[in-house]
Amino acid sequence: MSRGPKPQTAQNGPRRITRRIQHDKLEPTSALGPEATAEFFRLCDVLGNRGSLDRVDLGTVTECARIKVRLDKAYVDDDTKIIPLLSSQRRGLLRELGLTIKPSTTAVHAIAKSPETPSDPIADRIKIHA
Repeated sequence: MSRGPKPQTAQNGPRRITRRIQHDKLEPTSALGPEATAEFFRLCDVLGNRGSLDRVDLGTVTECARIKVRLDKAYVDDDTKIIPLLSSQRRGLLRELGLTIKPSTTAVHAIAKSPETPSDPIADRIKIHA
């Protein structure tokens, strides 16, 4: 006759695998300019303060720093073709690093209503997109 499940202890419980990345030195994985290097170390400080630096690859931090500098330059040059792409890439990398609290799929869409349109109680409750 069985007495029930065996109590969990450190010896017989599930083994927890710690997912940590050993960084031999805190340097970018490829050559960066001075602005990108400063952004790299800023991101490393933020991640270090949060205790998550040992859970991210420095290549991702390097790429995020590079994209931020290119995005800043695109804003200065008013390059409206590349700004959305770089913004999307940066948001994705920040999300991978755990530095954003909301996913980029969150969106609020407002539909403007003209003041001349009479209010219809049924139409106010359903969404019709043309």
